[in-house]
Amino acid sequence: MTISKKCLSERIIAFESAVRAGQLKMTDQRRAVYRAVAAVETHPTAEAVWRAVRRRQPDVSFATVYRNLGQLRDLGLILELRPKDGQVRFDANCGTHGHLVNLKTGAIRDVPLIGRPPRPRGIRTADIRHTVVIFYVAGE
Repeated sequence: MTISKKCLSERIIAFESAVRAGQLKMTDQRRAVYRAVAAVETHPTAEAVWRAVRRRQPDVSFATVYRNLGQLRDLGLILELRPKDGQVRFDANCGTHGHLVNLKTGAIRDVPLIGRPPRPRGIRTADIRHTVVIFYVAGE
């Protein structure tokens, strides 16, 4: 499932600003990798991102895509999910939310969460990362 054009545009603007602030070079490959993750709600694997990027840039290597996913994760621009199926998935929705993982189909859906976890004394809010993953079995 794809996201709205408005949401994608907002994500791309935030991405470009964060890349510049993080002093990474803006490359066509980096922009295409981010866009491939940001444009969908399906939480794609690295291979799915690579296939999406190759539609526009046929010569891009899997190593380039994977390296850029890691850099974007390290900058906090995407989340890396590790559901029980063992395949690493990526999510450009970095807002407060959780994930529902269907153990039968592998589908992952975002679910809203209210509030944030308590902040331990002496730790800045910006340094806190958390995730809530709920596993369930249903359907085909």
